[in-house]
Amino acid sequence: MTRIISKIPIFGKIWDRVVRQPMLRRWIEECKLALRYRALFPDSVCLPNSQSHIFVNRRDSRGRSVLLCGAQGQPNLKGMWHRAITEIAPDIVLDIGANYGEFVFGERYPMAKRVISIEANPALSPFLQKSHQKHPDRQKITMLTALAAEKSDQELDFFVDQGSSGRSTAVKRSDTESIATRIRTVAIDDLLSDVTLQEMKVVFKIDVEGFEPVVFSGMRTLINRSKFLLGILEFNPNLIRLSGVDPETFLNELHSKLQIFALPHHHPPCKLMEGRLAEISRIVGTENFEMDLLVTTRTVAGSADQNFVDQVIGR
Repeated sequence: MTRIISKIPIFGKIWDRVVRQPMLRRWIEECKLALRYRALFPDSVCLPNSQSHIFVNRRDSRGRSVLLCGAQGQPNLKGMWHRAITEIAPDIVLDIGANYGEFVFGERYPMAKRVISIEANPALSPFLQKSHQKHPDRQKITMLTALAAEKSDQELDFFVDQGSSGRSTAVKRSDTESIATRIRTVAIDDLLSDVTLQEMKVVFKIDVEGFEPVVFSGMRTLINRSKFLLGILEFNPNLIRLSGVDPETFLNELHSKLQIFALPHHHPPCKLMEGRLAEISRIVGTENFEMDLLVTTRTVAGSADQNFVDQVIGR
């Protein structure tokens, strides 16, 4: 109904003014939520693949957006994640920067030996723990409130965004209102030090708002020794620069160890041959971009591993 009203020329401008008012916009959202969930002030949503509920903070704009879209955001990435879990049947699953757990709790893990969810924002821990208790594979899933980094058992600043938990990060930003808190660090390699990686297939997701290079520095052993590895990560050159890392150098390092597919929003996945920022710029047609990347162990054409990659990216 609101979409129809906004498209009527007579009411369009009036409607635009209405939705720009925070209190009115919030009231409209509450009405939408009540209609969608047939309940006042809903705080959870059912995820389609696992049939589990995740719980969110409805006062957080990120949590409220999850409710408004029925946890249907990022459909392309979630589709790849689902295919990776079902087709590869990984032994190890990592969700680094879990937020409210739409990815980690959205799947079942019948074959996994270890599933680890890491979220640095302590304000999200109660919601994640509640969602964890509702998941049918909860005994396999380890929940950590920590900051994935190069070394374990340190304390680093983590900036909790006051508007949206989705913008919280260990990278100091000037475009958000945030409060710094000290968070314990953990290196992924330390979490898996007791695992024979040469026998393990690994699927991971990293979404840490520019802190990705630091996370990768703590998982070098995992990358070098895993039997097969496939991961999805956010790549925002501007935020990576704020972390003190040159994004070109980071991309080159990834390319030296893994094959990379760019996942532009309006184009099909494209394998990077050079591993350079200019190559991605040519794909998307602009030098100012942010996108997701899919990285995998280097594969041989026609191999089982290459078939896995083709299935995940939808070829």
